Amino acid sequence: MKKCINHITGKHILSYGVGVEQHFKLLIREGLLKKEHVELNSKLLLLQLLIEVSRALKQNSKNIINININNNRHEKLAWDIAEYLSENLNCKVTLADLGEKFRLNPRYLDRIFKLVMGVPIIQYQQRLKVDKSKKLLKNHGLSILDVSMELDFPSSQYFSHIFKKNTGMTPSEYRKTMG
Repeated sequence: MKKCINHITGKHILSYGVGVEQHFKLLIREGLLKKEHVELNSKLLLLQLLIEVSRALKQNSKNIINININNNRHEKLAWDIAEYLSENLNCKVTLADLGEKFRLNPRYLDRIFKLVMGVPIIQYQQRLKVDKSKKLLKNHGLSILDVSMELDFPSSQYFSHIFKKNTGMTPSEYRKTMG
């Protein structure tokens, strides 16, 4: 019994709830102390412990269901944001704009988006714009300034910086490799 007690840590018991912890401690005390009717008392305490564990597990399963529901909502929200960004590549879309559109706190949106998509919203938006700019750069009739303006970058220098950060080459270098 002592070996089992030493093996089960308080951390595991605490994760099931206070009632479980109290019953477990009573069971341990009863098992360690040599009182009269220890066997009957221990069985009663064990039964109470099992009831508490069962209740705690039932509650935890409800929490798991709620977490899964939230994950589905979060995934839908992230994909809705991604779709909106994709449809609005030619516009400046800020986190504040997204917060208004989706009626949620912008920082919360960014956290959820990063959790689902693996990158913050702005980084995702930049990648979309860089992918679109690659297609536009293949058209030699458009200057780098035209491409940066088409995708609503504040300047061609900023566009070049973001492009290089995402591809490892400047827009001019990319265009030459396509040439």
